[in-house]
Amino acid sequence: MEFGQREDSDVCVYAQLHSVAEVQRVAKELPEGWFRGREEDGVPWEDQPALVLGSKGPGLPVDPAAYDGRLPVQVELDYLPVGSIEDAFTAAIGPNRG
Repeated sequence: MEFGQREDSDVCVYAQLHSVAEVQRVAKELPEGWFRGREEDGVPWEDQPALVLGSKGPGLPVDPAAYDGRLPVQVELDYLPVGSIEDAFTAAIGPNRG
């Protein structure tokens, strides 16, 4: 990771979460993450549910039914200082693709 690092370098991380339990667990471990569920085909963007539009971890739905048809949920953290999130992100996403 050090090769090519510059003074203005930053880190962006992404993962796909495939279960409601994983989304809720990762949201607790990475509350500053931005979470987005899968869009509903044929529905205009402005009519998509809040989960599709995106939410920080604390704002995610608690009801598992809100995730029906929305998995996988993507989580991302963008433009953070190098060294600030890599270890916590790797530990939080576990076996998910990141």
